[in-house]
Amino acid sequence: MRWRLLGVVPLVNASNADVTRSARQRAAAELVFCPAGQAGHVTYTETDDGWLRAEVALDGEQIPVDLAVDARGDVSALRMLRWGDPGDTGVFGYHRFGADLSEPRDVGGVVIPTRMEAGWFYGTPRFASDGAFFRARVTDVRPAPDLAW
Repeated sequence: MRWRLLGVVPLVNASNADVTRSARQRAAAELVFCPAGQAGHVTYTETDDGWLRAEVALDGEQIPVDLAVDARGDVSALRMLRWGDPGDTGVFGYHRFGADLSEPRDVGGVVIPTRMEAGWFYGTPRFASDGAFFRARVTDVRPAPDLAW
């Protein structure tokens, strides 16, 4: 994991098994932005509370990611237990993680969310107060020419 300010000033440089496991789980959650990448890697079942559970096979690990799907069939939220250290205590473990997804957009016949707010403690009051740490808006999307949607 490498974070740089303006692509130049190093802020974080970390590499270990905990960081790798957390990144693998983040990649599983990010499949909502690339549905074609799910082919052969994801199986779906419904959870007891009406969410859609995606079991993502990634790098030898089965990663469950729950998806909320609205009446139109668009993914509006995701939740999971993600490996991490949200309090920067040096102690890693599984913690609630999730994202609110909105502003779906059709890109070459595939609908993806274009606005996201993600972070730790999803589904709890802490998410709004200190858990949400990543907010993004997709402003341009073009399918890769060699990628069959």
